[in-house]
Amino acid sequence: MVSPNGTLPRIPQFKEMRTGVGKCLFVRAAKNRCMVGCLCIKFWFVVDFRLVKIEEGFQDRPSFTLSPVRGYYWGEVFTRIRNSIQFRMKMARFGIFYLRGFRLTSIRAGGRRIQLHLPPRERAEHEWEFGQILFDDCYHLAQIPAPARTIVDIGANIGVFALAARYYHPEARIYSYEPNPELEPYLAAHCKAIGSEYSLVAVGDKTTRIKLNPGVDSRHGISEESAGGDIPQIAFADIVKEVGPIDLLKLDCEGAEWGIFADPKPWEQVRNVAMEYHFFAKPGAMEEDLRRQLQQLGFTRIEIKPSPKGGFGFAWAGKP
Repeated sequence: MVSPNGTLPRIPQFKEMRTGVGKCLFVRAAKNRCMVGCLCIKFWFVVDFRLVKIEEGFQDRPSFTLSPVRGYYWGEVFTRIRNSIQFRMKMARFGIFYLRGFRLTSIRAGGRRIQLHLPPRERAEHEWEFGQILFDDCYHLAQIPAPARTIVDIGANIGVFALAARYYHPEARIYSYEPNPELEPYLAAHCKAIGSEYSLVAVGDKTTRIKLNPGVDSRHGISEESAGGDIPQIAFADIVKEVGPIDLLKLDCEGAEWGIFADPKPWEQVRNVAMEYHFFAKPGAMEEDLRRQLQQLGFTRIEIKPSPKGGFGFAWAGKP
């Protein structure tokens, strides 16, 4: 509608309606990560953009960054829509499709659909773990030269890394080691589904017994050598003797990695290592100490990424 003097009229009541509905759609879609909601936002952007321009009297091509919806600018709305679409495209690669509330129930790995088994009380934590290990590939599984024949997972928890390893390296032999017996039902189900092996033992520099001190959840238990401990620990050297050369060794054993470093002999059979390191188990240590340790074990390609929180982080290392 154009006024008699040829200018666009001001329609303040539309602005109020716009901000209310726009916020409602935005919050709902952001909360549920809903594709339909995102499309609604995109549609509302087209309608709302016109209303904003009508109200402000612009008749030329305006900037997208000057039209806030109660604190949210169009650039941010488009970024969220784009990220949501990219997230769903990434999920589709793993056989995960959804419209509303994100909930992991199964994935595709090794050419088959795998039903997931997550501890009910820790579902959110393990879904986050899936995001880090499988979707974001925090252990750089996709960068390991293919084909990886043997992969060893120390600190397997419920087997998320093993599932990711099967996805990225479908022909590899995968061996998982986890000391927490309470996680066996979940680990066993996942290993059986992908045809890998698991052992309920801790891994260190020697054969002994340990007790497991619980952490904030099942992912953060800390092992402690104890003659009266009820959990067996095997030496890393014995694993190498059993499985042979290791194309990729993954370590996430809450500080026990420093003990595994102690014997350099078995490391001669390890081509690549991807790990989460922890400095609480080695007071005073810093990233350069970890780098020197990896160099002493024969690794030349080393990348270390400290956590912003400090005290731990990720490291990747390979040999020529």
